[in-house]
Amino acid sequence: MRKDANRVFGGISKNNLLGNKGNDSFSGGQGSDRFVLAPDNGSNIIQDFEDGIDLLQLNGGIAFENLTLTEESGNTVINSGSQRLALVSGVASSLLTPEDFLIAESES
Repeated sequence: MRKDANRVFGGISKNNLLGNKGNDSFSGGQGSDRFVLAPDNGSNIIQDFEDGIDLLQLNGGIAFENLTLTEESGNTVINSGSQRLALVSGVASSLLTPEDFLIAESES
């Protein structure tokens, strides 16, 4: 793991997981978790996304319509334009729908 990367772990309750710049690795643990994806926050790895329980929150003006979801060896890669936001480990791209995403309210 690179020097500017972090490993972020949640507990047994609801967690909001947000990394810093760099390529971070998230593990939410039990409970419904919210994995925050934002532009310029590196390409993150989400280890234990539970479809129908956890959410992927889009920050920084990212819209679901601008995402591309592709499958890579049984994992889902999430891109916004040319930027890779995350790899969702062990989750097929066909399982991720708009209901799995939360669009953050813009800051005014």
